[in-house]
Amino acid sequence: MWTLVFTAAAALFWLLQVTIGPDLELQHEAEARWLWHAAQGLSVLAIVQVLRSLLGHLLITSWRTRGSATSDLLRSVATITLYLVALMLYLRFGLGQDISSVLATSALVSVIIGLALQPTLGHLFAGVSIEIEHPLNPGDYVRREDLEGQVVSLSWRSVYLRTDRSSTLVFPNSEFTSRTLEIIRRDQPFRHQLSFNVAADHPPGQVIRVAMRVLRSDLPGVCASPAPSVILQGNDPLTGTMRYAARMYTLRYLDRSSIGSAFLERLWYALSREGVSLLPPPTEWQAVPGHETEDGARLIPDPRAALDRFRPAPRGTRPPAPDSTVLPALAPQIRARLLATTSLLRYAAEERCDPFLAGVLLDGRLREERAPDPQRVEAALRALLAEVARLQRGAGRSGSAPGQLQLSHEVFQTLLAHASRALGPMARNLCEQIATLTEDPFLAYRAFAQSIPQPEQRQRFLANAPAQPSVVLHAGDLFGWANVLGLEAEPPVLRVTQGCSMLCWREEALCAALREVGAEQQQDLVSWLVRLAPGCEHLALGQLHERLRLA
Repeated sequence: MWTLVFTAAAALFWLLQVTIGPDLELQHEAEARWLWHAAQGLSVLAIVQVLRSLLGHLLITSWRTRGSATSDLLRSVATITLYLVALMLYLRFGLGQDISSVLATSALVSVIIGLALQPTLGHLFAGVSIEIEHPLNPGDYVRREDLEGQVVSLSWRSVYLRTDRSSTLVFPNSEFTSRTLEIIRRDQPFRHQLSFNVAADHPPGQVIRVAMRVLRSDLPGVCASPAPSVILQGNDPLTGTMRYAARMYTLRYLDRSSIGSAFLERLWYALSREGVSLLPPPTEWQAVPGHETEDGARLIPDPRAALDRFRPAPRGTRPPAPDSTVLPALAPQIRARLLATTSLLRYAAEERCDPFLAGVLLDGRLREERAPDPQRVEAALRALLAEVARLQRGAGRSGSAPGQLQLSHEVFQTLLAHASRALGPMARNLCEQIATLTEDPFLAYRAFAQSIPQPEQRQRFLANAPAQPSVVLHAGDLFGWANVLGLEAEPPVLRVTQGCSMLCWREEALCAALREVGAEQQQDLVSWLVRLAPGCEHLALGQLHERLRLA
């Protein structure tokens, strides 16, 4: 903008100089000189602005070619230099002034100012060196001792960092050029390492295999390339444990603590399913004869006593709950047979369960995703829309607390964001009504889509919906029985939404247990599954016999 202003003003004054300048020179020599100098000064300013724009364009092109970003410090220094050079040239050739005295005076003033502003000038020149060398750019991460954060911006005096606490740290430029600093590029994966201990009597190959399976289980923030790894670091004879380290790469440097927390949580559950103890056994201190100091008996660790006390339970542990509280609806004979062949498994949040298991959920939450059945989906959608209409008429829903959301908070916020883009602010009330009536995001999206009048906009909205309907399972619910009994072509997808414990049966153990009970107990089991197990609504005793024969 200023380039055009100065150029237009310079052109206007040159036009005045050409048209009325000779007449003014004959009548008023002072006014004529003023017009001449004004035209020259504006021309110099216009030329400086053009050079400044060209220099800025060249710098931006150079930074983009190198794939880096920077602050405006270098452009500011270049602009000040251009203006100073233009001023000196204008004073010398435009006004005919002797600039030697000006330079001498400015040199003396520069010395005085430099002594007074030595720290500030140090930060300034450090900032210039950062701009020229490009050791770091906005978006990069830096770390030195207790200092770490993401570079937000670079100024002429300071570097601004955003910490993992969402606060901003301001550090002078000289602090970054005078001391050692670790820089993690924003587009370069950072290797994060987590150590954990496992009892030494467990095979290292088993522990490494389980940990690698966890690292490859779509952990949020973990890069697939470079590939993660697990190494054995050594052993600790005092505690009887082996030290392992999980190495993973991430682009989210400041979030590495939460990523490590998610890994350790899943690792605990994965190791528990293998009968392996993750946490190191605490040390029991005992006085040992023959190891005495001047003060008497010395306490040293006894690793054997610690391992004996804290040795993990074997894989496939039976449930600790008494028989009367597990599977209470079944006859005692078949309940005892089933409990004798079950295993207690635990899963962490966001894990996917083994689809080839039948079980009952003891605590936590599961989300079971199934291939959509058009007739069942249509019936459930009609029922949901009828309930929404009743809420809108003020009738409410019998037996449910008004305003209590059944959808999870994350799913509701995502639904509300997509719905607001489709219908605007009026979408919130409808989303809240739908979210109080269903736990299934698949149905929630399709119920809201009925309120979007434009077909194209409705299709864009449904593109964000889940591809399969799902059911939220709570403590006491059954899962996987239809798949294990061969009633489904494809196994359902089981996703853990809250860390859970479950009793599970594999097909071989389940079929072996059912063959050992009589027909009456088998009929009792069929009736129980028809009433409670998803997908087993049409199970008959003959189908169960055929499955047991083929297994």
